[in-house]
Amino acid sequence: MKIGRWWEKDCEIDILAFGETGKCIVGECKWQAAKVGIGDLEHLKGAARKAKLTSPYHYLFSKSGFTGDLIKYAQSDSFTTLIDLDDIQN
Repeated sequence: MKIGRWWEKDCEIDILAFGETGKCIVGECKWQAAKVGIGDLEHLKGAARKAKLTSPYHYLFSKSGFTGDLIKYAQSDSFTTLIDLDDIQN
């Protein structure tokens, strides 16, 4: 497995990982007081498109949790995983 980060001008992916099977994970890490929302997911998806990644799994990491609309979306989307500070500590 390969893991790192990717950036180009004003676009960045905090975590980029490729598994042995060719599956790809992109991740966004937010260490802020505000909850992570749908806009953050859309930003990550846009960065993945710009990096020309096909069908990546999206992981969002948050110090302060997630908005209700993002939680609802992630519950119905098998490509999106939300990880908050409690998940990391456990």
